[in-house]
Amino acid sequence: MIGQQCLVVATELLNSTSLAAAARAELEQPPSPQEADLWLHGEALPKAWLTQEQVGLVMRAVTLAQAPAVPEPLLQELLGDVRGLVEMTG
Repeated sequence: MIGQQCLVVATELLNSTSLAAAARAELEQPPSPQEADLWLHGEALPKAWLTQEQVGLVMRAVTLAQAPAVPEPLLQELLGDVRGLVEMTG
């Protein structure tokens, strides 16, 4: 998607993937982007389901998905980070 310049779609997919990876062990379904901040800081972080770094990564994905345009280098960086999150939580 990124290589094909489908950056908006790629950003949305990375956002969904990061939320799903973060919630994988503790929820049947990931929180919506609107619920993510409250769930991450109200449950996932205090209960040590995720680290501060992982929470920051998910919040970055949620924030970037709301942006009208995301520069490709920033999206490439997010892709690498989300891959790492999926591997750690998988």
